[in-house]
Amino acid sequence: MILWIMPTSSLTGHSIHGGYYDKLAKAFSMGRLDVGIAPAVITSLKDPYGPEHKKYTLHPHLALWDYSLYKGRLYLYFGAAPALLLYLPYQLITGTALSDGLALITLLLLTTGGCVAITLRLRKKSFALVPTWIFGLAGLVLVTNSLWFILVARARTYEIPVAACAAAMTWAIWATVLAATPDENRRKNLAIASLLYGIAIASRPHFIVAICAIYVTMLVLFRKDNYSSTGNRLTEKILDAFAMFTPFCMILLTMAAYNYFRFDNIFEFGVRYQMGEVDQSHLTFFDPSRIPSGLWISLIHLPHRIAHFPYLAPVGIHSGYLRNGRIFIENPLGFLWVAPWLPAAFWIYARQSNPRSIDARPIGGQLNLTIGLYTLVGLVMLAMTSSWCAYIDRYASDFGYFLSGAGLLVLLHGSASSGLQERRFCRTTISIAAIWGCYMTAVVTYPYW
Repeated sequence: MILWIMPTSSLTGHSIHGGYYDKLAKAFSMGRLDVGIAPAVITSLKDPYGPEHKKYTLHPHLALWDYSLYKGRLYLYFGAAPALLLYLPYQLITGTALSDGLALITLLLLTTGGCVAITLRLRKKSFALVPTWIFGLAGLVLVTNSLWFILVARARTYEIPVAACAAAMTWAIWATVLAATPDENRRKNLAIASLLYGIAIASRPHFIVAICAIYVTMLVLFRKDNYSSTGNRLTEKILDAFAMFTPFCMILLTMAAYNYFRFDNIFEFGVRYQMGEVDQSHLTFFDPSRIPSGLWISLIHLPHRIAHFPYLAPVGIHSGYLRNGRIFIENPLGFLWVAPWLPAAFWIYARQSNPRSIDARPIGGQLNLTIGLYTLVGLVMLAMTSSWCAYIDRYASDFGYFLSGAGLLVLLHGSASSGLQERRFCRTTISIAAIWGCYMTAVVTYPYW
């Protein structure tokens, strides 16, 4: 199914909007931060960031669309982690360029592997009574409801950091859960989680808001945690804090230096110098006043009826939504159309957590922490996406994957409930969601057929 949806060019080469990471990896291999000198036809423009640049940057012989121009040099505003950790090693080992399609598949497989690792970790205590076929259907729900097929259908450079961040976040949450387990090596897992959270930010910088929220949760969680009664409690806490923060902070400092040496500003990633759809030098990228309309676009926006299969399709937004500094909207489909089962899952969570409920199976320990972290990241990124100055289809994966993952863990827990009705409800919901997810995959990818 993936190979059927993915453009052939993504597996064998690069489109006009692809290959950016390959060029950045080549620049890194030569000890450079820029990917080249801007052509004179661009630098001679009165306003190289205004509309005039489009006839040059979109020209197939120049192909400079979405590069960042600063002091006559071209840079990339994309997070550098995929280039450094995936494209560059591939170039050094094989001597050839890694296509964006193969890179995307690799990253999505890494994310899937992290999901499997988390599930295996939780299965013994929380999912022991869940049949294997339910896990298979749950996996299908996660893949379709995470909107990964939008990434696959586009399969360009833009989708790479989304997938890279998802992979790093998944394994980071896995390490965080292990660090919260008394019988595991806390310090080693804290260091691994810290490193992976840093890689996630180096792929998708605005995830720093969600990761800071995770760090607050971790500090609260470990504040009262049990330490060895024979050791020095203060020393152990200091060492844990060192493991928790050092790799993360080192990556942040590296990113700050990377930005400074390119744009003379540690907080500038190059977006304000981007030669894209509009001049972005004066934009307000995040604005809380956009959240109400952004939530409608992200969660509820209705599909459009068409006369042939799949009979529903994403549709453009009324121009009235292009206010409060919102400059561009693709053809979104409200996420609750893709995952209409999600409210029911969180209703089940509230029911299972209620000690007065007859069928209550309190969700605690590792499972509760995993659900909490996935939900936290999903909600923070939903708010971030809703307040952003543009809405691009792939942005839905930033929150859709995490909210779907949290909801599925709740349903898997309910599938092992001692209450017959709740167990049947959860298993039926997963089964129907799997079928619906396959259909909605055709709907959300329709614009890319």
